Amino acid sequence: MNRFRALNRILLIIINGLLIIIPFVTVLPWLLINTYDSFGLAYTTDGGFIFESFIKFLPLDLRDLPQINWTLTSRTMALLASTIAILPFFLSLIFLKKIFKNYGEGYIFTDENSILYRRLGVLLFVDALLAKPISKMLDVLIAGAFNSTNPSYSLHLEFGTPNLPNIFYGIIIIVISWVMLEASKINEEINYTV
Repeated sequence: MNRFRALNRILLIIINGLLIIIPFVTVLPWLLINTYDSFGLAYTTDGGFIFESFIKFLPLDLRDLPQINWTLTSRTMALLASTIAILPFFLSLIFLKKIFKNYGEGYIFTDENSILYRRLGVLLFVDALLAKPISKMLDVLIAGAFNSTNPSYSLHLEFGTPNLPNIFYGIIIIVISWVMLEASKINEEINYTV
């Protein structure tokens, strides 16, 4: 049990760290793109230190980031797309933090934990069916609508095999939540039996 509690504490530290880091990592690139410091050093996508290595990991339809004229509107839309993409993961960390806090206090098979697991499963569905496709669509829209070198673009929503694992994992987690709910009922019956 001591190893379980130690692992639980480590996971809570990691989750708390991610809850602090993720908003900065999501917002910071869109605040620094096309801005200049007082020494005239450009922190831009066209060779700037933040995006130089980042661009090679982008999908092909977003590799024109250096040629985009980043206005306040385009930055806001890009930040919205990034937020939509990362929101299910961020919320799942909040639910996991509550679950691990309960585990640390010795509450394992409880109704609250089963509800939190069900919410995690639903988040995976929402991520696969809504958040990822909408975020990708907004990314393409932003890259195309604000692209000064090639203003033509196509807008599309994608549903396909990349979404299937999250749908499958969502089903598994929802089933686990049902099992945990049944276990919590059995646990309550044992506690009230004299």
